[in-house]
Amino acid sequence: MKLKIQLFIVFIALMTMSVTGVLAEDDCQKTVTLYAGQHIDVGIVNLSEICVENQTTLRITYEVDEPWRIAETHLEVADDPNELQQKNGNPIPGQFTYKDEWESYREQVTYEVPLDSCNETFIAAHAVVVSPSSDDKKNVWDVSETAWADGEDFDGNNWATYFNYTPCCIDCGGEQNFEENTDVDDEKDKKDKKDKNPGNNGKGVGQSMIDRIFSFFIR
Repeated sequence: MKLKIQLFIVFIALMTMSVTGVLAEDDCQKTVTLYAGQHIDVGIVNLSEICVENQTTLRITYEVDEPWRIAETHLEVADDPNELQQKNGNPIPGQFTYKDEWESYREQVTYEVPLDSCNETFIAAHAVVVSPSSDDKKNVWDVSETAWADGEDFDGNNWATYFNYTPCCIDCGGEQNFEENTDVDDEKDKKDKKDKNPGNNGKGVGQSMIDRIFSFFIR
């Protein structure tokens, strides 16, 4: 009886591992710091996956803290960092695909970018942010800084940065023709070959163990 109790505890632990190992859609996101003037933390840039008309889409949101506001935004998304608009290794925000100037300064700006592949994606998120120079100058936006979402440095001589994200490619219920991610497929094949055992009818080792323990309890 004592052995059965111990095995039951192991069974519950394995089941818990099986459930928590599933990637939730809430995990399909990334948040990075938005830095102004290279070292001033003024907010965040958050990336998440949503469904728009049955198309997996990246929702990219700039959000600044008080007393900062957003005056301009420039956003570029590419499958290769070299495809981000740049010259001599320095990005050119004015040539980015997504860009806006805001006459009424914003605390938050959101873009929705259709996802074309499940491959690693590179994002350059630039902004111009403003703030009052002192507390007694509320609504006097006399400080202006350029800002970048934190990440890897470009190859040029300024401090601009970009960050990467590997999509989950959430299922949006429609026909989605993503480009094949061969790297991911190769890794999956290797994992499948490692985890499968012909003696377990093609089941992974962990699943087979769960089945055996479960069978023990229902004898």
